[in-house]
Amino acid sequence: MARLPLIVQSERRKRIGLAITIWLQMCTVASWFLVALGAIRSLHTYRLRIRSYILDFYAKRDYVKRLVYASDETCIEQVRMNRITFLKLCEMLQTLGGLKSSWNMLVDEQATMFLHIISHHLKNRVIKHHFNRSGETVSRSFHNVLNVVICLQDVLFKKAEPITANFTDRRWKWFKNCLGPLDGTHIKIRVPTVDKPRYRTRKDGTATNMLGVCTPHMHFVYGLPGWEGSVANKRVLRDAISRRHGLKVPHDTRFKVGYLNELEKMLEKVLSNAMLKAKPNLESRIRTLKRDWSIVYDMVRGKNNSGFGWNEHRQLVVAEDAVWNSYINSHKEAAQFRHRSFPYYDQLTAIYTKDRATGKDAQTAADIIEEINAEDVTVTNTHEERNNFHGSEANVSLDEMDLSATQPQLELQPARNQGDFAFSKKKKKISDASDFSTSFNDVAALLAENIRTVGLEISKSIASEVVIQQNSEMTIQESALKLYPTLCEVEGLTEDERYRALSKIQDHPTQMLIFFSLPSVVQLEWVKKFLADH
Repeated sequence: MARLPLIVQSERRKRIGLAITIWLQMCTVASWFLVALGAIRSLHTYRLRIRSYILDFYAKRDYVKRLVYASDETCIEQVRMNRITFLKLCEMLQTLGGLKSSWNMLVDEQATMFLHIISHHLKNRVIKHHFNRSGETVSRSFHNVLNVVICLQDVLFKKAEPITANFTDRRWKWFKNCLGPLDGTHIKIRVPTVDKPRYRTRKDGTATNMLGVCTPHMHFVYGLPGWEGSVANKRVLRDAISRRHGLKVPHDTRFKVGYLNELEKMLEKVLSNAMLKAKPNLESRIRTLKRDWSIVYDMVRGKNNSGFGWNEHRQLVVAEDAVWNSYINSHKEAAQFRHRSFPYYDQLTAIYTKDRATGKDAQTAADIIEEINAEDVTVTNTHEERNNFHGSEANVSLDEMDLSATQPQLELQPARNQGDFAFSKKKKKISDASDFSTSFNDVAALLAENIRTVGLEISKSIASEVVIQQNSEMTIQESALKLYPTLCEVEGLTEDERYRALSKIQDHPTQMLIFFSLPSVVQLEWVKKFLADH
């Protein structure tokens, strides 16, 4: 075979080199393509995690829905109340008690967890398995709801009212003026081995003794938990009555409706020939007693009457002659009680004090303006003290700094062998130094004030930007929680389209806000177009 010419061989080598170069470039492009594909896949996997987290949030609520919202029968069996009562309790815990929803758990799930535990005496590991939560989350949620319920005792406890004669319940109508029943109950608990003898009951179990007081309608009035199970009920009741915030049995000291007729009947039995009637005899006498009591009460417990006192033994008002004379000049009706006893003062005080108007909240416009000015002065002084405290270091270092210590001390007294010229020259130097220090202080103070003003402006701008960013993030988070229920309400979407829209809208916070701003009739078309574009 004949050898090819040199020109042909050169051309052939060039073509082979060009082919190898093109092949290497194609391999480089393919490698970069594979790297980009891997990055896109990783980003897609990350988005799937976000979507699975959101979907997992609603999946965990399925147990709450089956436990509470399925039917009233199931709700009563599991949390011991119907659905309407449960919703009212959740609203009360949120509005009055301040219980807040977290990013992972809403208020109703926390309340369900709490009620389910105390209703069936379940352990932490059981609730953790049923609600698909961690043990720390279960414990924290339980204690949060428990603290709120304890703080709402004034709202949850009812006020005891006595049973009247016309009470409709046949079981209670025989107990006139009765407030309700009280009894103790034992609640099983687990205690350390050292405390078991104190908590052991007569049925050979460890429990705590709780005193409960309720109305005839089974509304709780008072509760005292915590006593050991071995204690007798009498000791628990004695402790409840003797406590500072213990069980208080109210005494009705007011005149009831029809009291004048009852008094007339009582007087008729004792004094049959007196011929005293409820009106006008008894009514006028009670009115006179009330007027006299008001006069004595204003003297003893009046707002500006510090010189009067009450003698329990003699049952009369006591004061010095100067105090009496000054008070009688403006209150002529009080002169009759200067040497006269009033034996019904304590009894009438117990009756009329609760309903007596005191006028402590009455204020004129001038009084209100005076209070506002006083509050403004207090706030101003507080701000000045705070500013002085924060600026104390700057003031000391700039305004009160002794600059003379950094300069050589000049002799004010001339030497014996110096003349008046030397003394005037030194005096001039001293004045120049003092002027220089004064001007330096002024410039430094002005510079410090400008720096502080600029710092405050920068802090305010940064704080406003942080607040705006936090508010926007909270708005997006709240919208994300409401997205799935809103998509469920949009008619015409299949289950697959709903979950696709949920995952894709989550990746675009701006589109999420646009979706919520649209009317309900347009949301379906918007979702269809959004899925087609993405």
